[in-house]
Amino acid sequence: MPTHVINVPATSANIGPGFDVMGLSLSLYLTVTAHTDASNTSGEITLVYEGENSSALPLDPQDNLITSTALY
Repeated sequence: MPTHVINVPATSANIGPGFDVMGLSLSLYLTVTAHTDASNTSGEITLVYEGENSSALPLDPQDNLITSTALY
């Protein structure tokens, strides 16, 4: 089963009067791990969120940008 891992650093933008000029790089990362299952011939996608507070994240793409992007 092939696995792909994507790490995206967190940032904080639009701080104070700097508008789109100022921002901070944070030592936090969003890690997305994608597993492909060759036995899945239906094309159905299953999303699972893991980690701190993951149970509070909505899986509905209308309410979660990450889910919407993953299903795009």
